[in-house]
Amino acid sequence: PTAIQVSTGVAAEQLGVVVREVASLERAGQLQTLVLDKTGTLTRGEPSVVSTHAVDSNTDGVDWVSLAGALSRFSSHPFDKGIVEYCEGRQRNATLQVSHFDVVVGQGITGTVDSHSVRVGKRSFVDDSSIEQGDNPDQSKASSSVWVGVDGVAVGRFELIDDIKPGVADAIRRLQSEFGIHCVLASGDRPDVVRRVAESVSIGEWHAQQSPSDKLALVQKLKSDSTTTIGFVGDGVNDAPSIAAADVSFAMAAGTDAAVDSADFVLLDGDVRKVAATVALSRRTLRVIKQNLGAAFAYNSVSIPLA
Repeated sequence: PTAIQVSTGVAAEQLGVVVREVASLERAGQLQTLVLDKTGTLTRGEPSVVSTHAVDSNTDGVDWVSLAGALSRFSSHPFDKGIVEYCEGRQRNATLQVSHFDVVVGQGITGTVDSHSVRVGKRSFVDDSSIEQGDNPDQSKASSSVWVGVDGVAVGRFELIDDIKPGVADAIRRLQSEFGIHCVLASGDRPDVVRRVAESVSIGEWHAQQSPSDKLALVQKLKSDSTTTIGFVGDGVNDAPSIAAADVSFAMAAGTDAAVDSADFVLLDGDVRKVAATVALSRRTLRVIKQNLGAAFAYNSVSIPLA
């Protein structure tokens, strides 16, 4: 219909939202539950290192910060970029040689750095068996932990903070209060960090330590439990399966190609408020379509008998 075509143009020109699947513009107005990723979606996706902590019994003189920084140069994950920035600011890892780099989706990165086997990522991925209870992060802090393992032994961790984007709280309030959409936060981060972000933007339901398969299972469960329309908002390769599985999906333009290619809508400036604006546009479009159909029916019911 003409209304759909006009709304597609409005989304791109006025809202900065690319509609990749026209039919999704109709489905967006029917959204009832929306699952949102945290890093790069609700937060800026520009985490900065605020502290480093060595596992003293395991370091044995190893410059684990430089090793992690060298390996992280090959990763596109926001946490790894934050580690690289931290190391470059301290002139670390400039000459280290990296080989056999690999990404383990939802876990971390691994590779060989100057003949050392290095892993950077989740605690369990690095080597949880060698970490004493006393080396746990301070659960009272809102920072995220990225662990480092060298030659099969956990040697330390980075603590990073990623600020929430401006307008996120307003976007969530509008989605929930104005449109009646139930918002859910799903993140791979640890529970205390996810809870704090959820509370700060008034999201009541949240799920932490979610792997890509966990996020996908959450979306599938929500779809199977009801007849409601389920949406997903994300930006990374970890989110791509959930983006593809959702009834309506949004990706940040600055996110990975896998996420963008799987999404129905692409938010050019990464502003979550544009999700609410897209829902509003969709509902207006549906109203126009219904009005046009009603007018056409009325016209035909009068004019056809007179013909």
